[in-house]
Amino acid sequence: MLIMASFVPLFGQNSPCGEWKMFKEQGNYKVYVRECTDSPIKEFKVLDRFKGNFDTLIKLMNDVKMTQILNKSCTEARVVKDLGNNESVQYFYFDLPLMLADRDVVTKCHTYNMATAYKIESETYTENVVPLKKDAIRLKKVKTYYYFEKLPDGMIQMEYIGRADPNGWIPAWLVNTMAQVEAQKMVDKLKRLVQR
Repeated sequence: MLIMASFVPLFGQNSPCGEWKMFKEQGNYKVYVRECTDSPIKEFKVLDRFKGNFDTLIKLMNDVKMTQILNKSCTEARVVKDLGNNESVQYFYFDLPLMLADRDVVTKCHTYNMATAYKIESETYTENVVPLKKDAIRLKKVKTYYYFEKLPDGMIQMEYIGRADPNGWIPAWLVNTMAQVEAQKMVDKLKRLVQR
């Protein structure tokens, strides 16, 4: 995996988070978490290796509306602005359960594509380009990183790192638990789609 070494997440540089600790291992699927000094919200990392069509994977990941398929609470996903150079501003709205206020987020997303490697990296976009909907809360300090590599044996190696501050009352333990549960659901759905 020589390519993967050159795709270290940019937001991992000067990170306020500590060392990764294994949280779950199930076959090729592994989850790591780490504590962060700037928030009780933990950062998580998912590693997996699975069979699938790499071209289909890239097509799916390039479609911002795929978030609505991969995350059932996401009811709106769209590109707000194309910044050029494989960068765009994207908007997502999440319809949360009754006791929790809905959340939305505006992110700046950068993609990088090679014949056998694909990366998406996004973080909170601070310019006010989308009005906040009534009764919704805007997420802050959102960072996600997806890296996929097509291996010689036809398998796909995946790395997914994420952390999001819910910006409002949701207990940290619940955020940390749900982030890992939702991550596994997302990965499972993605694998099913690329294995068709």
